[in-house]
Amino acid sequence: MESLMAAQQHHESKLKLIEASTNVIRAKGYAATTVDDICHKAGVTKGSFFHHFKSKDELAVAAATYFGTMSVALFATAPYASSATRWIACSAIWTFAGSFFRAN
Repeated sequence: MESLMAAQQHHESKLKLIEASTNVIRAKGYAATTVDDICHKAGVTKGSFFHHFKSKDELAVAAATYFGTMSVALFATAPYASSATRWIACSAIWTFAGSFFRAN
């Protein structure tokens, strides 16, 4: 039971970091965002950050992947979505995700 709780906390802190990174990066830009900014927004320690990710770059890739996966799933199940509109939506999502890596 304790290992299950530890796994849930592990997943929860990683998800908090991913979600916080998208908010902070959108507000400040990728180059201006620090690991400390992300940790503060997520409410986790810097040790927790480095437990899950080797660098801010690795977190950004995970955040873009997470965002893309969640968005594709959302658009794919939308009742109005045709294959053409799904392609446009997916293209827009990956363009947005790529903006994480552009310098401000």
